[in-house]
Parts: sequence; structure tokens; C-alpha cells
Amino acid sequence: GSYNVVINALADTGRVDAAWAYIDRQFHRGFRTTKSTSSLIRKLTPDEVEDLISTTESLNRIQLNVNILSTLVRVLCLASPPRTEKAIALICKAESLGIKPDCRTYSILIQRFSSDHNIELAKKYFRRALFEHEVQPDLIMLTAILNALVEAQPPEMKEAHAMVDSMYELYGIHPDIMVYNLLIKGYT
Repeated sequence: GSYNVVINALADTGRVDAAWAYIDRQFHRGFRTTKSTSSLIRKLTPDEVEDLISTTESLNRIQLNVNILSTLVRVLCLASPPRTEKAIALICKAESLGIKPDCRTYSILIQRFSSDHNIELAKKYFRRALFEHEVQPDLIMLTAILNALVEAQPPEMKEAHAMVDSMYELYGIHPDIMVYNLLIKGYT
């Protein structure tokens, strides 16, 4: 409602401190945020995100949910240098609060590991998403793990082909041109 419109307007005009002050005032009045508060969180620096996630009270203030979790993980993973350990710790904290990471959260993490050429962690979190959290992958998540496989040194092309061959059968997803371009990239 109008509560989130005010927060978003303040954030979009660069008045992040005013937006947080507004959230604090409204929090003490019993109002809670919704997923639209993600626009404010996207404007945070990695240091501000680390401050925000340092206490459960802060997470309660923003009413942490899976959308906000993904946004926070994204800010941490895209930081320079990346703060992947903090992102993983946040995911664990969210899980302890009953918030289950979704396909978007895992895609962000897998993309970070792929960029870092850390194939083992990319595969670990892909398996965790599928088997521990029963996440149904989408094309973005499958492309992220496929990219990690072809970026590995040496490229893990046998596993990459097996994934492409089973995308439709296992997940109902048709490979697109990006998928085939990644396979080609693995051979160059």
C-alpha cells in the first residue's frame, strides 16, 4: 500500500536514510514491510547489508522473506570483492528463521561461484537446492550451473551434455540458444 510507495519513493530519490527512518517509525507502530521494500535494499552498499543482517531484530524489522533474502544475497554476491561467505551465512540464518531459499536465491549463488571458477561449490549448492530444498530449477538456474560446468578447468563437458540432454525430461525446460551457446563455449 501507501507505506511501500513512500519507502520506494524515498529510496528511488536517493534518500535511503530517510527510508530507513520511516521503516523504523512504522515498525514501532506495528506496520511491516512487503517485497516491494526490495527496491530499498537493492540500493544498500554491501557494508550496509552486512550491518542489516547482523541481528535478528534487523531482519525482523524488514520482515525477511524469500524475495528480500534473494536481494540481500545478490548485493553481497555482486560486491567487489564478493562477500560470498556472508551470503551463505545469511542463507543459513534465514533457514533457521524458517525461510527457505528459492530458485532465484540459488541461481545468484551459483552464478557467483561460476564467476569465481569454483565449480565444486557451484555443484554443491545446485545439489543442495534440488535435493535438500526440493527447488524446481528454472532456465536461469540451469544456465548458471551449465556455465559453471563449461567454465571449469578443464570444462566438464560430459556432465554439461548430460544436463542439456535431461533438461526437458527432468525439469520440463526446453534448452534455448543460450544453453547451446554455452555448450559451444565449452569446446572453444
